[in-house]
Amino acid sequence: MVINKVNVYLTSEEIDKRSNLYYALFEQMKPLYEAREVYMISKYVKKCMLDVQEIENEAKKRYILALNGDKSAIIRDIKEILKAVTKEDFQNEIFSEEQLFPKPGDFLSLNNINKEKKYTEDYRNFCIYLTQILQAQIEAFQYYDFPLEEIEKLIDDKTCKYYKRPETFDALPIFRTKTGEMPKVNTSKLDSICFPLDKVNSTLWYGFPVGEVKDLKAESDKDSRKGNQANIILLLDFEALNGVNISRELTVYDKWVWNACANLKEQGHDVLTAEQIYKAMGNTGRPNAKTKEKIMESVETISRARVTIDTTEEHDLYPKYERVKATFPLLATETCTAYARGQVVEGAIRIIEAPKLFAFAENRQQVTRLPLNVLDSPISKTDDNLLLSDYLLMRISKMRNSKNITRTILLDTIYQRCCIETYKQKQRLPEKIERILNHYKELEWIKDFKLTEREIEIITF
Repeated sequence: MVINKVNVYLTSEEIDKRSNLYYALFEQMKPLYEAREVYMISKYVKKCMLDVQEIENEAKKRYILALNGDKSAIIRDIKEILKAVTKEDFQNEIFSEEQLFPKPGDFLSLNNINKEKKYTEDYRNFCIYLTQILQAQIEAFQYYDFPLEEIEKLIDDKTCKYYKRPETFDALPIFRTKTGEMPKVNTSKLDSICFPLDKVNSTLWYGFPVGEVKDLKAESDKDSRKGNQANIILLLDFEALNGVNISRELTVYDKWVWNACANLKEQGHDVLTAEQIYKAMGNTGRPNAKTKEKIMESVETISRARVTIDTTEEHDLYPKYERVKATFPLLATETCTAYARGQVVEGAIRIIEAPKLFAFAENRQQVTRLPLNVLDSPISKTDDNLLLSDYLLMRISKMRNSKNITRTILLDTIYQRCCIETYKQKQRLPEKIERILNHYKELEWIKDFKLTEREIEIITF
């Protein structure tokens, strides 16, 4: 029998909310499973799990705080839980091939969604099973800075009753920090962030077609009038995963997630959480489950995106720019288990290497460095507003980097670039612009601005 010490800290409202989430999930999954929409099923399961986890995490916090640093109380809970767990409980968690891969017509239950591999009945997997059951107690130990060895011994003693310990046994994932194997999340905050201004980044994230080779004009107007050409060849495509293809265009939201990951990597953060990415996008506070899901979905999308660039023509006309002819992922990542602020984080993101497209902009010196709080514009972070903030940031950054850039931004240009089409959208635009630019002015990122019915004039320092 598995004893859960955290459930008693759930409020009746939280219990009802959790039940409603599960019920809604199954209602959504029935027609999707009949239609064999595996990707959508996975998406809904992930969302449900994030929402449930957020509820249970609040109860877990109350449980840990209620322990009040009493190590003996935590040990009593651990011993009670371990005493109640049986070998049969574990065996019931071992999935057969039929359960992992249901036959057509079988209903896909919550328990067999996203199981990556078949469990085997052995010492190691029983240890892992027990660490999952004891997750709240392990986190309590970490919260109060108690060493984990005592829990490890209790798990080992329990496991050895049923299974023989292998002679060569690697540390369990939960204890790998002793050997340095489990990564630790660097939780230091960013003060500033680089923003790319190059031609490729100024094109790729704004409805660039998938699977089509495009030529980006890179020559100056002066050279163009002379008949000189310096196209950059660009192709965006996606790797299929489990037979599922992504064909959606990249968005400005994807750009800000990607840029947050790139900056975190550049500043020594190799393993990331959704909350870190959220804050590196200029947000304050903590993201809710829906926002975390949106960030993780964006990370998955850009991790599967592959970009092909050929700057041969540009290099021939402008030798100062390095010739680049390569195909590479937008963001090379893998998921892992990590420690963050004394807690184990499942599904953390490891950035395998610095994004090459970010380095592409840096090598050309076509980036600008901003104080992080510049990104925290005082308007809601809807996709439409993010597009407006992104465009103003790019235009003003170029003004700040060069005295030769015009200080005037036409409202008609903003309408076109930010997909502002309806009368109501145009009517609301001046107020949004004023709030954003006043924010920049307060931070002394710009000196002043003048807004008329036709244009914005930016006054830089």
